[in-house]
Amino acid sequence: MKSVKVPLKELNNTRKKLMEKQLMNMDYKIKTQDDYGFIPINTQDFKCDYEIVDVELEAMKRYPKNISELLKDDLTSKEIEDLKTSFDIIGDIVIVEIPENLEEKKSKIGKATLEFTKRKSVYMKKSAIHGTIRIRDLELIAGENNPVTVHKEHGTRLKLNVEEVYFSPRLATERKRVSDSVKENENILDMFCGIGPFPTVIAKNNNVKITAVDINENAIKYLNENIRLNKLHNIKSICGDIREVSKNLNKNYDRIIMNLPGLAYDFLDLAMTLIANNGIINYYEFSDSYGQGIERLQKAAKKENKKVEKETLKIEKVSRQSYLEELMIPNKNIAAFVYNRLYLKRIILENDIRFNENVKVCEDTLFNYEYANAINSIAFINNPLYYYRINSDSTMFQKKMNPGKLTANIVFDKMLKETVNDDEKKIISIGCIAYNVILLMQMYKYKWKDRDDYVIIKNHLKLYPIEFMKSRIRLKYKIGYLILRIMPKPRG
Repeated sequence: MKSVKVPLKELNNTRKKLMEKQLMNMDYKIKTQDDYGFIPINTQDFKCDYEIVDVELEAMKRYPKNISELLKDDLTSKEIEDLKTSFDIIGDIVIVEIPENLEEKKSKIGKATLEFTKRKSVYMKKSAIHGTIRIRDLELIAGENNPVTVHKEHGTRLKLNVEEVYFSPRLATERKRVSDSVKENENILDMFCGIGPFPTVIAKNNNVKITAVDINENAIKYLNENIRLNKLHNIKSICGDIREVSKNLNKNYDRIIMNLPGLAYDFLDLAMTLIANNGIINYYEFSDSYGQGIERLQKAAKKENKKVEKETLKIEKVSRQSYLEELMIPNKNIAAFVYNRLYLKRIILENDIRFNENVKVCEDTLFNYEYANAINSIAFINNPLYYYRINSDSTMFQKKMNPGKLTANIVFDKMLKETVNDDEKKIISIGCIAYNVILLMQMYKYKWKDRDDYVIIKNHLKLYPIEFMKSRIRLKYKIGYLILRIMPKPRG
């Protein structure tokens, strides 16, 4: 492997320069031997004060960032662009959507999906949801031919057959939100319960009574299994059309769940006859406007001499400094990711905002920082609207020390270099120190002996120490910081 041979005392500075110029080969680890370090490079066509040599280096363990990366040799860039790489994971099963022009490559797409997700089966959508029982046609394209699985969600287990019933894992956050809003001893009706994700999550976490109805016999079969599986005793399941079933039901429910977005509006009149005064209807529909659903609710309520109070989202403006604090010192509200934000494509293109491919950790932070520099205002919605699955195998969330985590300092160095305002520099420094405290803890814990890595981390601990100790950063990081400042260098 072509490498720059550098004296150890110059290793840190040389590495930083090579990384900034994107000349360092991030696929291999730096090697130290005697008084020299060997930095892998991806080109020889640059001016260098040091000798370029061939040396055997250990390859970095890489994980694909997405399915597209696994398919780059099998699909053209246009085909990858056409492919919707989002998918649903239900237990051990993955459901993918493949455009018609790529169906001939479904096997390769299936195998790549299987490798990326580490699940047992991949099924392709063959139709939209159809019929009274709301199912879709599926085709196995990779893995085991077993459509039965157990999906885990908010402390519950949900058994189902993906070919026989409809289930969406994307509503997990909404189900948790509804469950958290339920009051003690509520009497609840789920008009279109399916396998029972709403009833199961609610009953598992609340002292309530639930009547769950669905017209699909298979769905009720699995609901009954899920009741037993989760050891629940407060759900009554009924198979049948809610219009007929309702004739024998209570007419005073505290809450009615209407999760049938395509057809729920046809049942609003019925729901209004079953809901108690001051009751809550969790109503869902596919709509061209927010007002359409409200109007339908109000019209149905009027027939029963009832009124509708609508729940609205709370939107608040966030100052630049507050936003920067949330990026560097995140709490549960904003955090430094990209999945929980909406961006204007025009801003990204006009300012050429891109992810740095040399950065394995905190690339989201840098992207958000550069985007914030290009806009005038930021708004925050304090409601859970989206379900995001964290990959525990990612560089960020791996508990062990690894070289990829060190690339976060490229982000901190770049932001500190480009930031003029002293108050903002201090905020960035606090986040930088906190992150490097974690790195140094892992270095000691996992006996990471790279002397150059140690020097880099220690240098980043020297930024604004007083401001760090005065900040709202967690106490454990402050204590760790004080201890690590005086600990000796790991023996290498």
